[in-house]
Amino acid sequence: MSLLLRDLLPVRIHSVNTVSKVSVMAGDSITIPCLYGSQYMNNVKYLCKGYYWSSCSYAVKTNQPHSSGKFSISDDKNQRIFTVTIKDLMNTDTDYWCNVEINGRVDVGQYFHLSITTDTPSLSVDHQEITGFIGESINISCYYRNSGERRWCRLGMNCVTGSSVSIDGTSVTISATVPNVFTVTMSGLKTESSGWYYCVKGELQMPVHVTVTERPTTSKYYNSKSTKYIFISISQTQSFHCVTTVSKVSVKAGDSITIPCRYGSEYMNNVKYLCKGSHWKFCSYAVETNQPHSSEKFSISDDKNQNIFTVTIKDLTNTDTDYWCFVEINGGADDGQYFHLSITTGKTPLKHL
Repeated sequence: MSLLLRDLLPVRIHSVNTVSKVSVMAGDSITIPCLYGSQYMNNVKYLCKGYYWSSCSYAVKTNQPHSSGKFSISDDKNQRIFTVTIKDLMNTDTDYWCNVEINGRVDVGQYFHLSITTDTPSLSVDHQEITGFIGESINISCYYRNSGERRWCRLGMNCVTGSSVSIDGTSVTISATVPNVFTVTMSGLKTESSGWYYCVKGELQMPVHVTVTERPTTSKYYNSKSTKYIFISISQTQSFHCVTTVSKVSVKAGDSITIPCRYGSEYMNNVKYLCKGSHWKFCSYAVETNQPHSSEKFSISDDKNQNIFTVTIKDLTNTDTDYWCFVEINGGADDGQYFHLSITTGKTPLKHL
């Protein structure tokens, strides 16, 4: 580190901004975004572990991003946000700093606290990564067990608390129709809507990254007696930063379904897999590309030329409702997208979704 004029209490050092307190389950992973000033674009960023700045220790740095299996870091200089991921969380993983190294002067940074629990976190989301499409809407469900005001914030910008409000030109509505959940709806999405946001309930926050892209266009349908296939033709050549797929498909019990999952070119050589379950933290492997024929019920194939992997699920039952298309990220949080199968016992028309 540079000069160590860091004493007494963990106080905010200006020019770095992040969340302050996050609740997360032991054994899980968490990704924390850290916003910095434009003057620090080319500086080294790092994660420092410890309650006091004067005695915290390096965990990972942007000039050595893969030096640890537990920690990883990446720097998006366009957004001026570096993200740190901490895996296999334990009850000693509570106190950290997002820091920027300043040559010859005091480093700048911001403290954050992880509240590690062995039970359901006091504030959580289904997934920290969510993809939306230009002109459309997305919903983010924030699950809470604590009290306090609920808010939705964009990192480094304003927060909103009610309905029919706006963040940076994107319409935001917060609703609460079921106990212990508030839902954030972002409407009229734009490319500029992409970025880091966070749910707030009382003193807790939970970061969520939103990526907004053009919607892939559905161009062809193939139908047989027992299988319905959807072929996705991508109308643009831009790189996807997340996994994208269909959101909801209606299919008859006993039939089969093939689902396409689009991924960014940077993930071409990564392992892809299908995960079964409604919550990404607790879903279970169904099939993966390095073991594509390990199950008679599930199969998977990867078209690296199209940047699309497909998963097929056979002999559908009423328990085959919730799945995730995932890309395995070495040293970081896996990247994926949820889809829902609506299983029916009657005749199911093939619809444009």
